[in-house]
Amino acid sequence: MPQGQKAYSMTKPIRLEHFQGCIDWWGGKDRKGREETPQAWRVTAEEVKARGYNLDIKNPHSVADDHGDPEVLLADLAAAEAETAGYRNRLKAILAEALAR
Repeated sequence: MPQGQKAYSMTKPIRLEHFQGCIDWWGGKDRKGREETPQAWRVTAEEVKARGYNLDIKNPHSVADDHGDPEVLLADLAAAEAETAGYRNRLKAILAEALAR
């Protein structure tokens, strides 16, 4: 994906030069010089067979996101919802007072 572009579209289509890094890594017809990188890794035929030929293999170089303790997240959510409810009730009171005039 080009720098500063979030997605491809009709006005910003994918172009051949966007594949240059992959083309360079592939190594041409002889496929020489190919090395593992954080975006490219080797998987043996035995590994693929053991997975039932499922090619949906996660990147071993990526770090799983830690979203935190669910109990803490739920407590934070409850506090935020309570605060929002307080603001909503204050707004309703202000609007009711304004409409009563």
